[in-house]
Amino acid sequence: MTGSWRRLVFANPNVPPGLVDKAAYSFCVLEHLHRSLRRRDVFAKDGDRWGDPRARPLAGEKWTAAEPEVLTALGLESEPAGHLAELASALHAAYVQVAAGQHGAEGSGREVEAGQARQGEGAQAHAAVPAAGQRHCCWRSPS
Repeated sequence: MTGSWRRLVFANPNVPPGLVDKAAYSFCVLEHLHRSLRRRDVFAKDGDRWGDPRARPLAGEKWTAAEPEVLTALGLESEPAGHLAELASALHAAYVQVAAGQHGAEGSGREVEAGQARQGEGAQAHAAVPAAGQRHCCWRSPS
């Protein structure tokens, strides 16, 4: 229970000391439940909107029947190769941009040691930029 709700639930001047404000507590619980539903931390059993999407995956004939409608709704093609290539290209461009910014920051006070970025005196982070199509990017400490 957060501080603002704690004050409303336990310190309501209209409720005798030692008792809780039932209405405030109910709203507190509802607010936290709604937040958890939106974050997908909690699911409503068999719910369409708030249900667990992993609980009822489509397979076999059901997926075959629903596939065109699902792909159209998501704006995707049946073959994911083109979409994945676009995402890989965008990710590679982002890596290149970050690496260029890091290399151009002489004396910025940044350093990477044992895979952890941190501030250091006059240090610079060096990035190993992957070629397009590679799956990872490594950060290494200056030698």
